[in-house]
Amino acid sequence: MSGLPIGSFQMENLVKNKVPFFLFAEPVTWSEIYQGEDLKQIEKALIEIQPFAPQKILEAAENKKLAKDAPIVVLAAKSSAKAEADALSASGFMNVYYVLDGFQGLTDF
Repeated sequence: MSGLPIGSFQMENLVKNKVPFFLFAEPVTWSEIYQGEDLKQIEKALIEIQPFAPQKILEAAENKKLAKDAPIVVLAAKSSAKAEADALSASGFMNVYYVLDGFQGLTDF
């Protein structure tokens, strides 16, 4: 199993439509692209990971006691987080997605 890619448009739809999800991400300045209610949605979903590595993300998911079917989005700062999403999928999480081009792709959107 592997994580599934989503683009900036799909990520934007998750946020704008207030779809519940957990967001594993490197520390970034979210206020560069989101304000108001959208920023609150990100802050509610956010689980910051540093250093950003598959093992750290797995540990955070276990510490949060996330259900295996919880919707999870993984976001790196400057690149795809495919390896990190794949690690979660390999550990039995079923609804794992990663944002293509990472945070940089969102700021370019």
